[in-house]
Amino acid sequence: YFADDFTFYNWIKDHRADADLVTLLKSVFGTTPYIDTLFDNYQNTHKKAIKIIFQGQECIGLGLASELFFDSIAFSFDSENWELPSYPVSINIVFENENGDIQEADENFHSKNVATVAHADFHQPFINSKVSVVIPDGKTLWRRRESIFPNLKFCPSVESQIKHRLNSELDFQQIIARLFDLQNTVLKINGNAIRQSDFPTKTTVESQSRLEQFGKRLTFLCPDEKSRVFSWHSRFTPGMGRIHFSPLKAKVIFLWDILATKYYDEQILL
Repeated sequence: YFADDFTFYNWIKDHRADADLVTLLKSVFGTTPYIDTLFDNYQNTHKKAIKIIFQGQECIGLGLASELFFDSIAFSFDSENWELPSYPVSINIVFENENGDIQEADENFHSKNVATVAHADFHQPFINSKVSVVIPDGKTLWRRRESIFPNLKFCPSVESQIKHRLNSELDFQQIIARLFDLQNTVLKINGNAIRQSDFPTKTTVESQSRLEQFGKRLTFLCPDEKSRVFSWHSRFTPGMGRIHFSPLKAKVIFLWDILATKYYDEQILL
């Protein structure tokens, strides 16, 4: 229940609800196996009897999110009772040792929790690291770009710049991190004008003198068939990597050049 007499089913059928959020939550809640099955499978596979306790009560979800099990994040709709970004859980484990004797162990772990936007912001580095693991290469990034970065629109030239890169390359990991920065910034400003202070890493615009000198070379056709100046750029390492983009107030950022390493008068533009 989201509220008295208002269930999750009522909400997803409400035309006023955000369509993208409805689709996301339906995919999450409709995904199997469910938590009880995951817990039973874990106990059977590891041949252990496990009890997870939080504040004197059994709490399977919070425990499975801990470092001992899936090292993930517990999610709650109830922000009033789940006010902290992490909680301690006590885990009691009964198992048979190599000699056939029954042993018991008690372990304490912390579980990450998300019930508010502030919690999600707090865990953003962890979330980014987890997502980057499932992006093994540039081909996968390009194929899944709309689902991973729904507010970033990639110009066609970006495909050739990233499709040959692997997750094991440090600069590719940095590119992913900067793309998440851009995606999160777009959501944070909520359609307002972008400022340099909105970004967590160094992000600037070209100086007026450089715009006057190289304005035409910074103007490109976007996926919506409109030409725009790509003056904004976010930096990444190693080297002098840059991600060039053009922000719109409609919660969208167009990406043009994702791997530029030199100034425009010193390079051939893609």
